Amino acid sequence: MHYHVYSGPKGSPDVSQLEKSQLLFKEFTVLDDALSWARHLEGKRAVFRC
Repeated sequence: MHYHVYSGPKGSPDVSQLEKSQLLFKEFTVLDDALSWARHLEGKRAVFRC
């Protein structure tokens, strides 16, 4: 299974599945790695979507 992490500036709205197909993402094969990256983004004041 692959996990995609999308990020954007804090306060950005949720995006639809259709919009996600046009966004950049970082892909992980292990959930723990995806969550670790998400915590890293929180430290940089960004929001994330998995």
